[in-house]
Amino acid sequence: MAKISIYLSKSSSSEEVLTYKKYLKESLFRHDLIFHRPSSLDEINESLSKELMSKSVDYVFAMGGDGTIHQFIQMMCGTEVPLLIIPTGTANDLASELCLSSKIEQAVRTFLDKKIQSIDLISVNRHLMSTCGGIGISSEVAGKINDLRLDFPWFKKFVSLVGPGIYPLVLGIYFLRKLQSHRLQIISPDFPELNNIQEASMVMINNQSVLGKNFIVAPGTKNNDGKFNVTIFKHKNKLSLIQAVLMIGLGKKDLSDKNLINFETSEIEITSLSERLSFFGDGEVIEKSKVFKISSVRQSLKVFKSKNKNYSLPVSLDEVSL
Repeated sequence: MAKISIYLSKSSSSEEVLTYKKYLKESLFRHDLIFHRPSSLDEINESLSKELMSKSVDYVFAMGGDGTIHQFIQMMCGTEVPLLIIPTGTANDLASELCLSSKIEQAVRTFLDKKIQSIDLISVNRHLMSTCGGIGISSEVAGKINDLRLDFPWFKKFVSLVGPGIYPLVLGIYFLRKLQSHRLQIISPDFPELNNIQEASMVMINNQSVLGKNFIVAPGTKNNDGKFNVTIFKHKNKLSLIQAVLMIGLGKKDLSDKNLINFETSEIEITSLSERLSFFGDGEVIEKSKVFKISSVRQSLKVFKSKNKNYSLPVSLDEVSL
C-alpha cells in the first residue's frame, strides 16, 4: 500500500471535488489517499514540506497549470517522491511534454502504468524552473499576462477562451512598440561567439523543444540530458524579429539568420550592462536582477510520463493559481 498525497485545484467546484475524490478512492482503494485543497501557495508549501520532511508520502498528485507546478518542483527537487501532474492551466508545457491528460481517468491509468522518469531542472539564481523561460520581450509578455489576470477578472475569462494563443496575441501587441535591445554580457563554455558582449531583444532558455503546445522554440532539446538550449535574438528591427519568431513558431527556423544564435550548454551567466531585467520561467516572472547564473540540475525531479502519446490536453483554461 502506498501513501499518495493529492492536491486538488481550489478553482474546482465542490461537485467536481467530490467527483474526483470518489473516483480516486474507488480506483486506488488499495492505497492510502491524503486529499488537500490548498487556497494559496503558502498552504502548498506548508503541507508538502511537512510530508516530504517526515517522509510520510510515496507519491504526489498535483492538479494545476505550469505556475502551480512551478511551486511543487521547488520542494520536490532532489527527492525520491515522483510527481504526477494533472494539467488544468493555460499552456501546461511540462504536462504536454510528458504526454499527460487532464482527465482524471487517464491520470489514474498513468499512475498504474508506473512509467516514471527523472528530468532535469534549470536553476536561475538558485530558483528552479522546468520548461522554458528567458529575458527581454518574452519576459515582458509573461509578466503582462499575469498582471492582467490579477487586475481584471474579465481577462481571466478571455484567457480561458483564447488558450495558449494568448501568448502570441500579447506578443503581437508588444511588436507594435519600439523595439528595445539590451546590452548583455554572456559567458558560457559553449557560447560560440568570440565577443561576449551582445545586443539582444530577447534571450530564451529552453529545457524542452516546445513552448505553448505548438511554438517549436528549440527543436531536439530534451529535458533529461543535462543540457538546455539558449536562443539569442539579436535582430535590430521589428520586421526581422517578427519574421524569425514566425519561422520558429512554424518549426522552420532559418539557420542562415545571422541574428539568431542557438547553442546548448549546462551553464551560462547573463549580465545586463544597463538596467535590471525580469526573468520568466514556467510562465511566471521568477527573478529580477542584473545577473542571472543559470545551470542545469541534472535528473533532479521524478515525474510520471504517460505511455500514450496520443493523449490530448483539453483547453480548460482558468490558470490555476493556488
